[in-house]
Amino acid sequence: DIIAVSKDAFIVNETKATARESYVDEFVKFLNEEIYNYFPEHREKRLIPIFSCLHIPENIQNRLTKEKIYAMAMDSDTMDILNFKQIDQKSIDDKKRVNNEE
Repeated sequence: DIIAVSKDAFIVNETKATARESYVDEFVKFLNEEIYNYFPEHREKRLIPIFSCLHIPENIQNRLTKEKIYAMAMDSDTMDILNFKQIDQKSIDDKKRVNNEE
């Protein structure tokens, strides 16, 4: 597991040997309920959550995308963010929806 901090971003990486729904559930709960108990000084920064594993099945990758968590796994010969475009598009769509509601 890794925590990285920059001026504007707070990156939290959860690494597992095997991707399981229960691990995603625990990570989502941690992100939603506990993370700022441990790191209150980073509450104002952009949170970038990443779930890493050597292989992430499609159903878990879809769940991570739904939760706006980056899925990092082996792709050919390097680790790669498998759902980068989907999450970026989700963020753009969410911003448009919020702006239209105002």
